[in-house]
Amino acid sequence: MKIYQSKIVIVLFSILIILNFTNVIIINANSSKNISLIKADIIIPDDYDSINIAINSAKDGDIIFVRSGLYDENNFTINKKIILNGENPVDTIIRFNDTGKIINIFSDGAVISNFTIHKSNNSFSQKIEIYSNNCTINNNILDENIGIAFNNSSESKIINNNIKNSIIGIYLIKSLNNYIKNNKINNCSKGIYVEESKDNIIKNNEISNNEIGVFLSYSQNNQIIQNNFISNNEQSKFNTMISLLFKYKNIWKNNYWDDVFMFLPKIIPGLVYMKDTIFSGLFMPWYRFDWSPEKEPFVL
Repeated sequence: MKIYQSKIVIVLFSILIILNFTNVIIINANSSKNISLIKADIIIPDDYDSINIAINSAKDGDIIFVRSGLYDENNFTINKKIILNGENPVDTIIRFNDTGKIINIFSDGAVISNFTIHKSNNSFSQKIEIYSNNCTINNNILDENIGIAFNNSSESKIINNNIKNSIIGIYLIKSLNNYIKNNKINNCSKGIYVEESKDNIIKNNEISNNEIGVFLSYSQNNQIIQNNFISNNEQSKFNTMISLLFKYKNIWKNNYWDDVFMFLPKIIPGLVYMKDTIFSGLFMPWYRFDWSPEKEPFVL
């Protein structure tokens, strides 16, 4: 009888431990959600009906939390270091009515995350344009001719975004040391376009069903590594320059290409501009290689 009673005590004690552990997990999950709201300086629509008004009213360093919902906005400018964070990227929707650059970011350290961003019409190409440094565009869904552009920007990050149906998905011009990772870019004219930019890392992206997957124009020392290139009309191409003063080189390495045959390297076609005098030169076909393409696509 004593042995039987001891077993009952052990079972009851184990149940109490499990219930207590479960309560701890539930409490932590709830407190985590509350903490995200407590940390917010401005909550929309609690404090303001418009995201634009909230941005104009915010102070440098503020966190703006946007609850799920549809927000019709006009173009806005971010000229202070703020975090603009949606509740989730599927149900927190910003719909723009204007044309041109829908979001201009002029302040270092600005963050935009967890939104669906699209337009009220599909007639013009628009973009989020970054003119500053150390910014983050993370976990957003961009559709209907909306892309992201770096303009003289450095140390910024574009991570975990889904960009589709744009003329250019991600555009870098005269920008350096930026990090583009884990994005899905599809059905664009150019998936990623890098112009006169250097030392950027393009890694672990899925680049599919675009006219051109990645296009590098007069850019150097960029790394295109461990990406999936799938069903693009042209997977990747480049323009470059070689002269006594200039030699532009980029690295393609360990990417998955769905058109690579057997164990052959991937050939990346391009044009090289060779100066023959101060005022003239000649374009010639040129090639780069991904010498070690992956045999299977990466799971992103």
